[in-house]
Amino acid sequence: MGVVFDLLVEKPEREDKLLEMLVNKLGDPEKKVASKACGFLVRVLQQHPNMKLIVVEEVERLLYRTNVSPKAQYYAVCFLVQIKLADTENALAVRLVKIYFSLFKAATAKKISNPKMVSAILTGVNRTYPFTKGPQNLLDHIDHLFRYIHTVTAQVGIQILMLLYQVMEREGAITDRFYMALYRKMMDSDLLQHSGRSSSLLNLLYKSMKRDPETMRVKAFIKRILQLAMTQSTPFICGALIVISEVLKSKPNSFRAKLFQAPSVSSTAAPVKEEHSKEGTSRLPITDYSAAARNPLFCGAEFAPIWELRVLSQHYHPSVCRFADNILRNKPLDYAGDPFEDFTAIHFLDRFVYRNPKKRTEDGQSGARDMPVLSDQYLNLPEKKIPDDERFLHRYLTQRLKQKKVAVGHDDMDAASDVSDSEFDKFLDDFEKNEVDEDLDFAADMNDVSEERGSIDEDGSLFGDDDDDESVQGDFSAGEKDALNAAFSDSDGEEGDDGDDAMGDFADAPSDEDAEDYDDEMDFDDD
Repeated sequence: MGVVFDLLVEKPEREDKLLEMLVNKLGDPEKKVASKACGFLVRVLQQHPNMKLIVVEEVERLLYRTNVSPKAQYYAVCFLVQIKLADTENALAVRLVKIYFSLFKAATAKKISNPKMVSAILTGVNRTYPFTKGPQNLLDHIDHLFRYIHTVTAQVGIQILMLLYQVMEREGAITDRFYMALYRKMMDSDLLQHSGRSSSLLNLLYKSMKRDPETMRVKAFIKRILQLAMTQSTPFICGALIVISEVLKSKPNSFRAKLFQAPSVSSTAAPVKEEHSKEGTSRLPITDYSAAARNPLFCGAEFAPIWELRVLSQHYHPSVCRFADNILRNKPLDYAGDPFEDFTAIHFLDRFVYRNPKKRTEDGQSGARDMPVLSDQYLNLPEKKIPDDERFLHRYLTQRLKQKKVAVGHDDMDAASDVSDSEFDKFLDDFEKNEVDEDLDFAADMNDVSEERGSIDEDGSLFGDDDDDESVQGDFSAGEKDALNAAFSDSDGEEGDDGDDAMGDFADAPSDEDAEDYDDEMDFDDD
Protein backbone atom coordinates (compact mmCIF):
# COMPACT_ATOMS: atom_id res chain seq x y z
CA MET A 1 0.00 0.00 0.00
CA GLY A 2 2.88 2.34 0.64
CA VAL A 3 4.12 1.89 -2.94
CA VAL A 4 0.61 2.46 -4.33
CA PHE A 5 0.27 5.60 -2.22
CA ASP A 6 3.62 6.98 -3.42
CA LEU A 7 2.75 6.31 -7.06
CA LEU A 8 -0.71 7.85 -6.66
CA VAL A 9 0.72 11.00 -5.09
CA GLU A 10 3.82 11.43 -7.26
CA LYS A 11 2.87 9.87 -10.62
CA PRO A 12 -0.42 10.77 -12.35
CA GLU A 13 -0.27 7.82 -14.78
CA ARG A 14 -3.04 5.23 -14.33
CA GLU A 15 -4.26 6.93 -11.16
CA ASP A 16 -7.70 5.35 -11.59
CA LYS A 17 -6.22 1.86 -11.19
CA LEU A 18 -4.04 2.93 -8.28
CA LEU A 19 -7.01 4.57 -6.54
CA GLU A 20 -9.14 1.47 -7.06
CA MET A 21 -6.44 -0.73 -5.55
CA LEU A 22 -6.16 1.53 -2.50
CA VAL A 23 -9.93 1.79 -1.96
CA ASN A 24 -10.35 -1.98 -2.24
CA LYS A 25 -8.04 -2.35 0.78
CA LEU A 26 -10.82 -0.82 2.92
CA GLY A 27 -12.49 -4.23 2.77
CA ASP A 28 -9.43 -6.19 3.87
CA PRO A 29 -10.22 -8.77 6.59
CA GLU A 30 -7.32 -7.49 8.68
CA LYS A 31 -8.28 -4.48 10.77
CA LYS A 32 -4.80 -2.97 10.64
CA VAL A 33 -4.70 -3.15 6.85
CA ALA A 34 -8.15 -1.53 6.48
CA SER A 35 -7.26 1.18 8.97
CA LYS A 36 -3.98 1.90 7.20
CA ALA A 37 -5.79 2.15 3.85
CA CYS A 38 -8.14 4.70 5.40
CA GLY A 39 -5.16 6.73 6.58
CA PHE A 40 -3.51 6.62 3.14
CA LEU A 41 -6.70 7.91 1.49
CA VAL A 42 -6.88 10.82 3.95
CA ARG A 43 -3.26 11.72 3.15
CA VAL A 44 -4.01 11.59 -0.57
CA LEU A 45 -6.75 14.21 -0.15
CA GLN A 46 -4.47 16.36 2.00
CA GLN A 47 -1.88 16.55 -0.78
CA HIS A 48 -4.40 16.66 -3.65
CA PRO A 49 -7.59 18.42 -2.43
CA ASN A 50 -9.00 18.57 -5.98
CA MET A 51 -9.39 14.77 -5.99
CA LYS A 52 -12.14 14.79 -3.32
CA LEU A 53 -15.03 14.17 -5.71
CA ILE A 54 -13.12 11.47 -7.60
CA VAL A 55 -12.22 9.61 -4.40
CA VAL A 56 -15.80 9.90 -3.05
CA GLU A 57 -17.18 8.38 -6.27
CA GLU A 58 -14.77 5.45 -6.00
CA VAL A 59 -15.70 4.88 -2.32
CA GLU A 60 -19.39 5.09 -3.22
CA ARG A 61 -18.95 2.29 -5.75
CA LEU A 62 -17.40 0.18 -3.00
CA LEU A 63 -20.32 0.90 -0.63
CA TYR A 64 -23.01 -0.22 -3.08
CA ARG A 65 -21.43 -3.46 -4.17
CA THR A 66 -23.64 -6.50 -3.76
CA ASN A 67 -21.06 -8.62 -1.98
CA VAL A 68 -19.52 -5.92 0.20
CA SER A 69 -19.06 -6.79 3.87
CA PRO A 70 -20.43 -4.62 6.74
CA LYS A 71 -16.87 -4.12 7.97
CA ALA A 72 -15.83 -2.66 4.60
CA GLN A 73 -18.81 -0.29 4.69
CA TYR A 74 -17.88 0.79 8.20
CA TYR A 75 -14.30 1.68 7.27
CA ALA A 76 -15.52 3.43 4.12
CA VAL A 77 -17.88 5.60 6.21
CA CYS A 78 -15.06 6.33 8.66
CA PHE A 79 -13.02 7.66 5.74
CA LEU A 80 -15.88 9.80 4.42
CA VAL A 81 -16.38 11.35 7.87
CA GLN A 82 -12.75 12.55 7.89
CA ILE A 83 -13.06 14.54 4.65
CA LYS A 84 -12.65 18.26 5.34
CA LEU A 85 -15.08 20.38 3.39
CA ALA A 86 -15.04 24.04 2.42
CA ASP A 87 -17.93 26.48 2.11
CA THR A 88 -17.67 26.41 -1.68
CA GLU A 89 -18.07 22.62 -1.94
CA ASN A 90 -21.87 22.50 -1.84
CA ALA A 91 -22.20 19.80 -4.51
CA LEU A 92 -19.85 17.45 -2.68
CA ALA A 93 -21.65 18.09 0.64
CA VAL A 94 -25.06 17.32 -0.91
CA ARG A 95 -23.74 14.10 -2.40
CA LEU A 96 -22.29 13.00 0.92
CA VAL A 97 -25.60 13.73 2.72
CA LYS A 98 -27.47 11.54 0.25
CA ILE A 99 -24.95 8.73 0.74
CA TYR A 100 -25.28 8.96 4.52
CA PHE A 101 -29.09 8.86 4.53
CA SER A 102 -29.23 5.95 2.12
CA LEU A 103 -26.86 4.02 4.36
CA PHE A 104 -28.89 5.06 7.42
CA LYS A 105 -32.08 3.64 5.94
CA ALA A 106 -30.34 0.40 5.03
CA ALA A 107 -28.81 0.10 8.51
CA THR A 108 -32.05 0.81 10.41
CA ALA A 109 -34.12 -1.50 8.20
CA LYS A 110 -32.36 -4.49 9.68
CA LYS A 111 -33.77 -6.14 12.77
CA ILE A 112 -30.45 -5.82 14.56
CA SER A 113 -28.53 -2.74 13.52
CA ASN A 114 -24.89 -2.06 14.26
CA PRO A 115 -24.70 0.87 16.74
CA LYS A 116 -21.17 1.75 15.65
CA MET A 117 -22.23 1.97 12.01
CA VAL A 118 -25.28 4.11 12.81
CA SER A 119 -23.22 6.41 15.03
CA ALA A 120 -20.60 6.88 12.31
CA ILE A 121 -23.29 7.70 9.74
CA LEU A 122 -24.94 10.28 12.00
CA THR A 123 -21.57 11.83 12.80
CA GLY A 124 -20.97 12.27 9.09
CA VAL A 125 -24.37 13.87 8.54
CA ASN A 126 -23.88 16.30 11.43
CA ARG A 127 -20.51 17.37 10.05
CA THR A 128 -21.57 17.59 6.41
CA TYR A 129 -25.05 19.16 6.64
CA PRO A 130 -23.84 22.69 7.63
CA PHE A 131 -21.94 22.90 4.31
CA THR A 132 -25.10 22.33 2.26
CA LYS A 133 -27.08 25.32 1.05
CA GLY A 134 -30.84 25.63 0.88
CA PRO A 135 -33.49 23.05 1.85
CA GLN A 136 -32.61 19.45 1.09
CA ASN A 137 -36.11 17.90 1.13
CA LEU A 138 -35.44 15.78 4.19
CA LEU A 139 -39.00 15.61 5.52
CA ASP A 140 -39.25 11.87 4.91
CA HIS A 141 -35.97 11.31 6.69
CA ILE A 142 -37.09 13.50 9.60
CA ASP A 143 -40.17 11.40 10.25
CA HIS A 144 -38.03 8.25 10.18
CA LEU A 145 -35.56 9.81 12.64
CA PHE A 146 -38.34 10.72 15.11
CA ARG A 147 -39.64 7.15 15.08
CA TYR A 148 -36.18 5.68 15.44
CA ILE A 149 -34.94 7.94 18.26
CA HIS A 150 -36.73 6.06 21.05
CA THR A 151 -35.30 2.64 20.14
CA VAL A 152 -31.57 3.40 20.04
CA THR A 153 -28.82 3.90 22.58
CA ALA A 154 -28.17 7.19 24.34
CA GLN A 155 -25.20 8.06 22.11
CA VAL A 156 -27.15 7.52 18.90
CA GLY A 157 -30.18 9.29 20.35
CA ILE A 158 -28.30 12.50 21.13
CA GLN A 159 -26.77 12.47 17.64
CA ILE A 160 -30.24 12.16 16.08
CA LEU A 161 -31.50 15.07 18.17
CA MET A 162 -28.54 17.21 17.08
CA LEU A 163 -29.28 16.39 13.45
CA LEU A 164 -32.98 17.16 13.86
CA TYR A 165 -32.16 20.51 15.42
CA GLN A 166 -29.90 21.44 12.49
CA VAL A 167 -32.50 20.45 9.92
CA MET A 168 -35.37 22.27 11.69
CA GLU A 169 -33.28 25.35 12.28
CA ARG A 170 -32.55 25.45 8.55
CA GLU A 171 -36.26 25.15 7.84
CA GLY A 172 -36.96 28.11 10.15
CA ALA A 173 -39.03 26.56 12.96
CA ILE A 174 -38.49 23.98 15.68
CA THR A 175 -41.63 21.93 16.26
CA ASP A 176 -43.18 20.81 19.52
CA ARG A 177 -42.38 17.24 18.54
CA PHE A 178 -38.69 17.97 18.80
CA TYR A 179 -39.06 19.49 22.28
CA MET A 180 -41.09 16.52 23.44
CA ALA A 181 -38.46 14.09 22.14
CA LEU A 182 -35.67 16.06 23.80
CA TYR A 183 -37.60 16.37 27.08
CA ARG A 184 -38.20 12.62 27.15
CA LYS A 185 -34.65 11.68 26.14
CA MET A 186 -33.25 13.63 29.10
CA MET A 187 -34.54 10.88 31.39
CA ASP A 188 -32.33 8.24 29.73
CA SER A 189 -30.08 6.92 32.48
CA ASP A 190 -27.24 6.06 30.07
CA LEU A 191 -27.11 9.57 28.65
CA LEU A 192 -25.16 11.06 31.57
CA GLN A 193 -22.71 8.22 32.14
CA HIS A 194 -20.12 9.74 29.82
CA SER A 195 -18.80 13.31 29.87
CA GLY A 196 -18.86 13.55 26.07
CA ARG A 197 -22.57 12.78 25.90
CA SER A 198 -23.27 15.11 28.83
CA SER A 199 -21.55 18.03 27.13
CA SER A 200 -23.41 17.34 23.86
CA LEU A 201 -26.72 17.24 25.74
CA LEU A 202 -26.07 20.54 27.53
CA ASN A 203 -24.99 22.18 24.28
CA LEU A 204 -28.18 21.04 22.55
CA LEU A 205 -30.32 22.17 25.51
CA TYR A 206 -28.77 25.63 25.43
CA LYS A 207 -29.49 26.07 21.70
CA SER A 208 -33.03 24.72 22.03
CA MET A 209 -34.04 26.79 25.07
CA LYS A 210 -32.52 29.92 23.62
CA ARG A 211 -34.80 29.70 20.57
CA ASP A 212 -37.90 28.59 22.47
CA PRO A 213 -40.50 31.39 22.82
CA GLU A 214 -42.59 29.50 25.42
CA THR A 215 -41.68 30.64 28.92
CA MET A 216 -43.25 27.73 30.77
CA ARG A 217 -41.61 25.18 28.51
CA VAL A 218 -38.22 26.73 29.18
CA LYS A 219 -39.00 26.59 32.89
CA ALA A 220 -39.90 22.91 32.56
CA PHE A 221 -36.54 22.23 30.91
CA ILE A 222 -34.68 24.19 33.60
CA LYS A 223 -36.58 22.27 36.26
CA ARG A 224 -35.60 18.93 34.72
CA ILE A 225 -31.97 19.99 34.26
CA LEU A 226 -31.75 20.89 37.94
CA GLN A 227 -33.39 17.61 38.91
CA LEU A 228 -30.72 15.73 36.98
CA ALA A 229 -28.00 17.90 38.52
CA MET A 230 -29.08 16.94 42.03
CA THR A 231 -27.83 13.38 41.44
CA GLN A 232 -24.82 14.07 39.20
CA SER A 233 -21.19 14.91 39.79
CA THR A 234 -19.69 18.39 40.08
CA PRO A 235 -18.69 18.82 36.38
CA PHE A 236 -22.25 18.24 35.18
CA ILE A 237 -23.72 20.49 37.90
CA CYS A 238 -21.41 23.36 36.97
CA GLY A 239 -22.13 22.86 33.27
CA ALA A 240 -25.89 22.83 33.90
CA LEU A 241 -25.71 26.04 35.95
CA ILE A 242 -23.66 27.72 33.23
CA VAL A 243 -26.28 26.75 30.62
CA ILE A 244 -29.11 28.12 32.79
CA SER A 245 -27.23 31.37 33.36
CA GLU A 246 -26.60 31.86 29.64
CA VAL A 247 -30.24 31.13 28.78
CA LEU A 248 -31.45 33.67 31.35
CA LYS A 249 -28.99 36.20 29.97
CA SER A 250 -30.46 35.85 26.47
CA LYS A 251 -34.05 36.26 27.70
CA PRO A 252 -35.75 39.54 28.71
CA ASN A 253 -36.22 40.52 32.34
CA SER A 254 -39.92 39.66 32.19
CA PHE A 255 -38.98 36.04 31.51
CA ARG A 256 -36.88 35.92 34.66
CA ALA A 257 -39.74 37.44 36.68
CA LYS A 258 -42.10 34.71 35.48
CA LEU A 259 -39.49 32.04 36.03
CA PHE A 260 -38.90 32.81 39.70
CA GLN A 261 -42.43 33.93 40.47
CA ALA A 262 -43.94 32.02 43.40
CA PRO A 263 -47.24 30.24 42.59
CA SER A 264 -50.31 31.78 44.19
CA VAL A 265 -53.14 29.86 45.84
CA SER A 266 -55.80 31.28 43.55
CA SER A 267 -53.95 30.28 40.40
CA THR A 268 -53.67 26.67 41.51
CA ALA A 269 -57.41 26.27 42.04
CA ALA A 270 -58.52 26.76 38.45
CA PRO A 271 -57.59 24.78 35.34
CA VAL A 272 -55.20 26.71 33.16
CA LYS A 273 -54.06 24.24 30.52
CA GLU A 274 -55.58 22.05 27.87
CA GLU A 275 -54.14 18.79 26.65
CA HIS A 276 -54.96 17.55 23.15
CA SER A 277 -55.45 13.87 22.43
CA LYS A 278 -56.10 11.94 19.23
CA GLU A 279 -59.82 11.53 19.94
CA GLY A 280 -60.31 15.25 20.42
CA THR A 281 -59.74 18.08 22.82
CA SER A 282 -60.15 17.08 26.44
CA ARG A 283 -59.97 19.73 29.14
CA LEU A 284 -57.88 18.41 31.95
CA PRO A 285 -57.21 20.72 34.86
CA ILE A 286 -53.53 21.01 35.74
CA THR A 287 -53.06 22.21 39.29
CA ASP A 288 -49.74 20.63 40.21
CA TYR A 289 -46.33 19.93 38.75
CA SER A 290 -45.79 16.47 37.24
CA ALA A 291 -42.21 15.34 36.60
CA ALA A 292 -43.42 12.32 34.59
CA ALA A 293 -45.31 14.32 31.96
CA ARG A 294 -44.25 13.72 28.36
CA ASN A 295 -45.01 17.21 27.07
CA PRO A 296 -43.12 20.00 28.83
CA LEU A 297 -45.90 22.44 28.00
CA PHE A 298 -48.39 20.47 30.12
CA CYS A 299 -46.23 19.40 33.05
CA GLY A 300 -47.39 22.24 35.32
CA ALA A 301 -43.97 23.85 35.68
CA GLU A 302 -45.59 27.20 36.56
CA PHE A 303 -46.83 25.69 39.84
CA ALA A 304 -43.42 24.50 41.04
CA PRO A 305 -40.79 26.80 42.53
CA ILE A 306 -37.19 26.26 41.51
CA TRP A 307 -36.08 25.15 44.95
CA GLU A 308 -33.15 23.16 43.57
CA LEU A 309 -31.09 26.34 43.23
CA ARG A 310 -31.41 26.94 46.98
CA VAL A 311 -30.11 23.46 47.68
CA LEU A 312 -27.23 23.81 45.22
CA SER A 313 -26.25 27.14 46.80
CA GLN A 314 -25.30 25.08 49.88
CA HIS A 315 -23.34 22.47 47.94
CA TYR A 316 -20.02 21.17 49.27
CA HIS A 317 -18.17 22.38 46.16
CA PRO A 318 -17.41 26.13 46.34
CA SER A 319 -17.83 26.70 42.59
CA VAL A 320 -21.30 25.15 42.62
CA CYS A 321 -22.26 27.37 45.55
CA ARG A 322 -21.08 30.51 43.80
CA PHE A 323 -22.73 29.62 40.46
CA ALA A 324 -26.09 28.87 42.09
CA ASP A 325 -25.92 31.97 44.27
CA ASN A 326 -25.13 34.20 41.28
CA ILE A 327 -28.15 32.86 39.40
CA LEU A 328 -30.40 33.57 42.38
CA ARG A 329 -28.98 37.10 42.66
CA ASN A 330 -29.22 37.70 38.90
CA LYS A 331 -25.46 38.04 38.53
CA PRO A 332 -23.49 36.79 35.52
CA LEU A 333 -21.13 33.85 35.76
CA ASP A 334 -17.59 34.90 34.91
CA TYR A 335 -16.34 31.59 33.59
CA ALA A 336 -14.89 30.79 30.16
CA GLY A 337 -13.46 27.28 30.59
CA ASP A 338 -14.70 23.73 30.16
CA PRO A 339 -16.47 22.47 33.31
CA PHE A 340 -15.97 18.85 32.26
CA GLU A 341 -12.19 19.40 32.49
CA ASP A 342 -11.73 22.05 35.19
CA PHE A 343 -13.97 20.48 37.86
CA THR A 344 -13.01 16.84 37.54
CA ALA A 345 -11.33 14.88 40.31
CA ILE A 346 -8.19 14.28 38.23
CA HIS A 347 -7.78 18.03 37.69
CA PHE A 348 -8.09 18.63 41.42
CA LEU A 349 -5.49 15.96 42.18
CA ASP A 350 -3.11 17.41 39.60
CA ARG A 351 -3.32 20.80 41.29
CA PHE A 352 -3.07 19.23 44.73
CA VAL A 353 0.23 17.52 43.91
CA TYR A 354 1.54 20.75 42.28
CA ARG A 355 1.51 19.31 38.77
CA ASN A 356 1.83 21.95 36.05
CA PRO A 357 -1.35 22.34 33.97
CA LYS A 358 -1.51 21.74 30.26
CA LYS A 359 -1.08 24.78 28.06
CA ARG A 360 -4.24 25.94 26.31
CA THR A 361 -3.79 27.17 22.77
CA GLU A 362 -7.36 28.22 22.02
CA ASP A 363 -6.78 31.80 23.14
CA GLY A 364 -3.88 33.87 24.30
CA GLN A 365 -5.38 34.64 27.70
CA SER A 366 -4.08 32.67 30.64
CA GLY A 367 -5.96 32.51 33.91
CA ALA A 368 -5.14 31.15 37.32
CA ARG A 369 -5.98 27.60 36.20
CA ASP A 370 -3.23 27.77 33.56
CA MET A 371 -0.50 28.72 36.08
CA PRO A 372 1.58 26.32 38.18
CA VAL A 373 0.45 26.55 41.79
CA LEU A 374 4.03 26.94 43.04
CA SER A 375 4.91 29.81 40.70
CA ASP A 376 5.39 33.34 42.00
CA GLN A 377 2.84 34.58 39.49
CA TYR A 378 0.16 32.33 40.97
CA LEU A 379 1.04 33.07 44.60
CA ASN A 380 1.05 36.83 43.99
CA LEU A 381 -2.47 36.84 42.55
CA PRO A 382 -5.18 38.34 44.78
CA GLU A 383 -7.65 35.88 46.20
CA LYS A 384 -10.49 37.34 44.12
CA LYS A 385 -8.84 36.15 40.91
CA ILE A 386 -8.35 32.60 42.20
CA PRO A 387 -11.07 30.02 41.32
CA ASP A 388 -13.31 29.08 44.18
CA ASP A 389 -12.20 25.46 44.24
CA GLU A 390 -8.51 26.50 44.45
CA ARG A 391 -8.71 29.25 47.05
CA PHE A 392 -7.98 26.94 49.95
CA LEU A 393 -4.84 25.73 48.15
CA HIS A 394 -3.77 29.30 47.36
CA ARG A 395 -4.36 30.35 50.98
CA TYR A 396 -2.34 27.40 52.28
CA LEU A 397 0.59 28.04 49.95
CA THR A 398 0.75 31.76 50.74
CA GLN A 399 0.70 31.09 54.48
CA ARG A 400 3.41 28.47 54.14
CA LEU A 401 5.52 30.90 52.12
CA LYS A 402 5.22 33.53 54.86
CA GLN A 403 6.22 31.00 57.52
CA LYS A 404 9.27 29.99 55.48
CA LYS A 405 10.35 33.62 55.15
CA VAL A 406 10.07 34.13 58.91
CA ALA A 407 12.04 30.92 59.58
CA VAL A 408 14.74 31.96 57.11
CA GLY A 409 15.04 35.33 58.87
CA HIS A 410 15.64 33.65 62.24
CA ASP A 411 18.19 31.31 60.72
CA ASP A 412 20.08 34.25 59.23
CA MET A 413 20.24 35.96 62.64
CA ASP A 414 21.55 32.79 64.31
CA ALA A 415 24.09 32.29 61.56
CA ALA A 416 25.33 35.88 61.98
CA SER A 417 25.94 35.35 65.72
CA ASP A 418 27.95 32.12 65.27
CA VAL A 419 31.38 31.62 63.72
CA SER A 420 31.37 28.99 61.04
CA ASP A 421 34.24 26.59 60.34
CA SER A 422 35.16 28.32 57.12
CA GLU A 423 35.35 31.68 58.83
CA PHE A 424 37.54 30.23 61.62
CA ASP A 425 39.92 28.65 59.09
CA LYS A 426 40.18 31.91 57.23
CA PHE A 427 40.96 33.69 60.49
CA LEU A 428 43.81 31.28 61.26
CA ASP A 429 45.27 31.76 57.79
CA ASP A 430 45.12 35.52 58.13
CA PHE A 431 46.56 35.29 61.66
CA GLU A 432 49.60 33.49 60.36
CA LYS A 433 50.02 36.20 57.72
CA ASN A 434 49.42 38.98 60.33
CA GLU A 435 46.40 40.15 58.36
CA VAL A 436 43.79 39.69 61.05
CA ASP A 437 40.70 41.87 60.88
CA GLU A 438 40.09 43.79 64.09
CA ASP A 439 36.43 42.79 64.14
CA LEU A 440 37.34 39.10 63.85
CA ASP A 441 40.36 39.20 66.26
CA PHE A 442 38.64 37.56 69.21
CA ALA A 443 42.11 36.72 70.76
CA ALA A 444 43.26 40.34 70.87
CA ASP A 445 42.92 40.50 74.68
CA MET A 446 45.16 37.46 75.09
CA ASN A 447 47.81 39.14 72.97
CA ASP A 448 47.67 42.25 75.15
CA VAL A 449 48.19 40.18 78.33
CA SER A 450 51.16 38.36 76.82
CA GLU A 451 52.67 41.67 75.75
CA GLU A 452 52.29 43.02 79.29
CA ARG A 453 54.00 39.94 80.76
CA GLY A 454 56.76 40.15 78.24
CA SER A 455 57.47 43.81 79.11
CA ILE A 456 57.67 43.29 82.94
CA ASP A 457 61.36 42.75 83.13
CA GLU A 458 63.77 42.58 80.28
CA ASP A 459 66.55 41.21 82.64
CA GLY A 460 64.62 38.04 83.29
CA SER A 461 63.64 38.80 86.95
CA LEU A 462 60.22 37.71 87.80
CA PHE A 463 59.20 40.34 90.30
CA GLY A 464 61.10 43.33 88.99
CA ASP A 465 63.46 45.64 90.84
CA ASP A 466 63.22 47.52 94.12
CA ASP A 467 61.16 50.26 92.61
CA ASP A 468 58.50 47.75 91.96
CA ASP A 469 58.69 46.64 95.63
CA GLU A 470 58.26 50.19 96.75
CA SER A 471 55.31 50.59 94.46
CA VAL A 472 53.86 47.42 95.85
CA GLN A 473 54.44 48.50 99.44
CA GLY A 474 52.71 51.72 98.71
CA ASP A 475 49.50 49.81 98.62
CA PHE A 476 49.71 48.90 102.39
CA SER A 477 48.71 51.12 105.31
CA ALA A 478 51.21 52.58 107.83
CA GLY A 479 50.45 50.01 110.57
CA GLU A 480 50.82 47.13 108.14
CA LYS A 481 54.16 48.47 106.94
CA ASP A 482 55.53 48.66 110.57
CA ALA A 483 54.46 45.06 111.23
CA LEU A 484 56.18 43.85 108.08
CA ASN A 485 59.37 45.72 108.83
CA ALA A 486 59.51 44.33 112.36
CA ALA A 487 59.00 40.75 111.12
CA PHE A 488 61.70 40.85 108.42
CA SER A 489 64.27 43.14 110.02
CA ASP A 490 68.02 41.91 110.25
CA SER A 491 69.28 44.09 113.19
CA ASP A 492 69.74 41.40 116.00
CA GLY A 493 70.61 37.64 116.06
CA GLU A 494 67.89 36.97 118.53
CA GLU A 495 65.41 37.60 115.96
CA GLY A 496 66.99 34.82 113.89
CA ASP A 497 66.85 32.44 116.86
CA ASP A 498 63.28 33.30 117.30
CA GLY A 499 62.82 32.41 113.72
CA ASP A 500 64.42 29.03 114.25
CA ASP A 501 62.27 28.42 117.30
CA ALA A 502 59.29 29.29 115.27
CA MET A 503 60.20 26.58 112.74
CA GLY A 504 60.33 23.97 115.58
CA ASP A 505 61.42 20.46 114.74
CA PHE A 506 61.29 21.19 111.05
CA ALA A 507 64.36 23.42 111.41
CA ASP A 508 66.65 20.49 112.40
CA ALA A 509 68.36 18.59 109.58
CA PRO A 510 67.58 14.86 109.26
CA SER A 511 70.06 12.28 110.60
CA ASP A 512 71.88 9.64 108.49
CA GLU A 513 69.75 6.80 109.88
CA ASP A 514 66.58 8.59 108.94
CA ALA A 515 67.94 9.09 105.47
CA GLU A 516 68.76 5.36 105.06
CA ASP A 517 65.26 4.39 106.24
CA TYR A 518 63.74 6.77 103.72
CA ASP A 519 65.85 5.35 100.89
CA ASP A 520 64.77 1.82 101.79
CA GLU A 521 61.09 2.78 101.62
CA MET A 522 61.44 4.55 98.24
CA ASP A 523 63.59 1.81 96.67
CA PHE A 524 62.09 0.73 93.28
CA ASP A 525 62.78 -2.38 91.29
CA ASP A 526 65.01 -1.32 88.45
CA ASP A 527 64.07 -4.40 86.46
